Amino acid sequence: MISSFHIQHYKGFEDFKVEHLKRLNLITGKNNVGKTSLLEVIFNCYNLNDHIPFFREQSWRTFLINIQPQLQNSTTVETLTDIWKSHFFNFETDKNITFTINYAEEEKQDKLSLQYSSNLHNSDMDSLLFTITRQGLMKHQTINYTINYSIEKNYINQGQSIQNKKNITPINFNEDECKNFLEFPFTFYSSAKFLTNYTKNLEDIFRNNKEKELIDKMKLIEPRLTDIALINNKILVGIGLNKKIDFYNLGDGFVRYFSIVLELLTIAKGGILLIDEIETGLHHSLYESVLQNILNIAQEKQIQVFVTTHSAELAESFKEVYKKNKNYLSFNQLIYNERTKKIDNIHSDAEMLEYKIEHNKAYRGE
Repeated sequence: MISSFHIQHYKGFEDFKVEHLKRLNLITGKNNVGKTSLLEVIFNCYNLNDHIPFFREQSWRTFLINIQPQLQNSTTVETLTDIWKSHFFNFETDKNITFTINYAEEEKQDKLSLQYSSNLHNSDMDSLLFTITRQGLMKHQTINYTINYSIEKNYINQGQSIQNKKNITPINFNEDECKNFLEFPFTFYSSAKFLTNYTKNLEDIFRNNKEKELIDKMKLIEPRLTDIALINNKILVGIGLNKKIDFYNLGDGFVRYFSIVLELLTIAKGGILLIDEIETGLHHSLYESVLQNILNIAQEKQIQVFVTTHSAELAESFKEVYKKNKNYLSFNQLIYNERTKKIDNIHSDAEMLEYKIEHNKAYRGE
């Protein structure tokens, strides 16, 4: 389980530390202060077996879609190279991005360094050099690999899809070695997009006879729920009507919570779940029960969960769960420090969070 991490020169984070991380971690803060970027750091660190982790991350933010109209009217790849450069603090690509992760159970440290370089011999090619280092008491291990990305100018002029024209070339990259190096079972659940493979996860639920547990958890949202079935890759639910209905008919809140619970029940022991803006679609009266259920499953399966929110009501509900489970929760508030011009993290224990809420002190980045 991650106990702390240090981010240097990544997006809005020039030099940023988060400590005191626990089983369930809530991250609050204003818009554009870096809450989602914080989740992306963890995602990128634990998807190093994927040759294009940064493209996947950008696609969730619809970056690859949004820049396409610009590319259609462009004769250069200048806009495209921002896929790399936008990851660097203040676009300063002469300085390396560094992620350093420390773990609670083991005296070890993982360090990921990313170096940008523009290919001087080919103006259409940029690359990132990844250096991954694991340090422990008994060993020191390093892996290097490079990702190159290119796109032909004539394709841009024709306005064709970037996704179909990318050329990823790993160099000195041993995929099996890297998979064993920094991989955890892991899911990034975005408020903008359902990223769950429902079919596969439901098959796992049925195969392991966990459908009753899933139904019991989902009764928090829909008390009438009696049955869940997977027919022709469609999820059908029984709620006491004459026949089962498509689960999407129960609304966004049900689908969202269903996705989260499904991930928690099927993710492997020791995994990581990242949930962006968890409150979306959920009624505020359910927040405390939702958080407690997530914590209970996470404790049972030794999963670590990171959650972001804007909601004062969710933070207040988190406070109630925090008071009952002080050793297993962590509350973190991201703020932009006008004096230092940096993003800072303010950690609050259960008593401090309660004090801030009851005395109307800042606890959401105000």
